[in-house]
Amino acid sequence: MVKSEISLKMKNYLGIIFRTLILVFFLFVVYFYFEEAFETLLVEKTFTDLAARWQDFRNILSGVIPSSGGYFPFSFFTAAIFFLWPSSHIFLIGVYIFWNLISLTVIGLWLVKITSTKPIFFQIFSVLSSFAICAMSGSIGRGQFGLFVIASLVGSLWLSENKMKFGSGLLLGCSMIKPSLAMPFVFVFLNKKKYGEVIAAGIYNFLGGIFLCMATKINYFDWLKIAYVKSERFALTGYSLINLFVWLGMNISGAIWISMFIVTFFFGWIMVKNRKSEIMFHFAMAALGARLWSYHQYYDNCILIFLLQSLFLLMLNTKSKLALWGFLLVGLLLGAPNRFADNITYQIFQTLSWIVGMYVLMTHETALTKLGFPNHPKRF
Repeated sequence: MVKSEISLKMKNYLGIIFRTLILVFFLFVVYFYFEEAFETLLVEKTFTDLAARWQDFRNILSGVIPSSGGYFPFSFFTAAIFFLWPSSHIFLIGVYIFWNLISLTVIGLWLVKITSTKPIFFQIFSVLSSFAICAMSGSIGRGQFGLFVIASLVGSLWLSENKMKFGSGLLLGCSMIKPSLAMPFVFVFLNKKKYGEVIAAGIYNFLGGIFLCMATKINYFDWLKIAYVKSERFALTGYSLINLFVWLGMNISGAIWISMFIVTFFFGWIMVKNRKSEIMFHFAMAALGARLWSYHQYYDNCILIFLLQSLFLLMLNTKSKLALWGFLLVGLLLGAPNRFADNITYQIFQTLSWIVGMYVLMTHETALTKLGFPNHPKRF
């Protein structure tokens, strides 16, 4: 009897040590990735995308349509919170870091919330495994808006679940600062019959874009046209379905449209077919659709936090080995250093891992929950 108790205690201690080592490992990975990202911003000053968008915004204020593609009037209306006040690059970086720290805080609190009924180890692991996605820090290092988009979507979801439709709609509208990432999530709200939120988002973006164009005397429709035409030159700089269709011989414009149509139809069909599933399932599908339907660089993989965490929740809720392997596969390839991002073999295997993750979710979608699981003792 005494030996069995000692053996049980030893097993518990070893379990605690093992879990602690896992968290320490992920903590070091997160520290390394984010230290490198902030060093890029503060020391090397290679924030190419951020500086380009800032210059675009200054041109807009002078009445000049921005030369970059993919960013529409309503995108720059929201982007004013980043670009309106800074008068120098140092001030710009400070404002950018401030909003990204706010975004990371919102995302972290959301991750804790969705695992709040599980032992604290899983709450911490949820946060660290998500922040260890290389694109989370990579988005900051390149001066992108990925974290702001995720935080806006998370905030919109939380407000919607708490019956604050107008506020939810405003945040959904704010996520359109990068429409190529956020647009598929509008279908989630429509599919869940959250029409008030979508209407509020539409009004915010329409009026915001009109106001910006009126204030700067820029023709709204000319801007939309130029934004689309300019976006074509970036279509092959990342990796998505567009690359596949171009490789098959299609011209870039046709590849963009066919990719958008196929992905929208396919993932829209999945969401409608599983309309009663929990919203986490729909967010995971929208995230994968957003990543595949348009051109994206590696740093936009941050949107797949919704896919990764859906697999994590599924793994916890079902103890499914398939869910475990799906989570490990997707997480491993999302967490790989960005030096692999330009390797075509890596890109193919990473994309296939996302499809595997989608398959795992589709076979277990009824097991996902909205905000957590039945109560368990909160032990480490």
